[in-house]
Amino acid sequence: MEGRELANRGGYRAAEEKFREALAVDERNEEALLRLADSRNAAGETAGAESLYVRLLSLNDRNAPAWCNLGVLREKRGEPREALRCYDAAIAADSTFALAWANRGNVSAALGDWESAAKEYAEAVRHDPELASAHYGLATVYYRKDDFDRLVYELKLCLRFDPERDDAARWLRSLREANGRDGYGEGEAGAPY
Repeated sequence: MEGRELANRGGYRAAEEKFREALAVDERNEEALLRLADSRNAAGETAGAESLYVRLLSLNDRNAPAWCNLGVLREKRGEPREALRCYDAAIAADSTFALAWANRGNVSAALGDWESAAKEYAEAVRHDPELASAHYGLATVYYRKDDFDRLVYELKLCLRFDPERDDAARWLRSLREANGRDGYGEGEAGAPY
């Protein structure tokens, strides 16, 4: 779909026009609705994005990406319980949808339920071993458990799968400096050091 390529390059307005064209042909085109909603969300038009996700879910309440993205919007709006409900709906629609598991872990962690967060991040990694955000989430769990080796291991995996994660790189550097141990740059990400 040409609109997806435009959106990926940041051409949200041009992408939206392509998605609207697809919807003019078929107003029930789920991919066009999802991409239009994602494009609006990326452009910062969260109210418009939310209404499109809701519209899509009225057509197909088993659309895991729509539920997951709606959950993110609810989370940003300060509605963690509603976000959890959305992530649960995404997982019910597709139990292998790793991003929903990772996002659920983020909300559980924010609510202080670290045991649930650990399980949810682990489930996300089980379904997508290269999901950097899930590895970062596991790093936060190991930080809470004061498990330095596993913390470093998860941060290295996070950076392996998303080298642009400045937060993970900064955290790893600060751990190395504070602990006098080289937890960064030595060996493979599969080994703690």
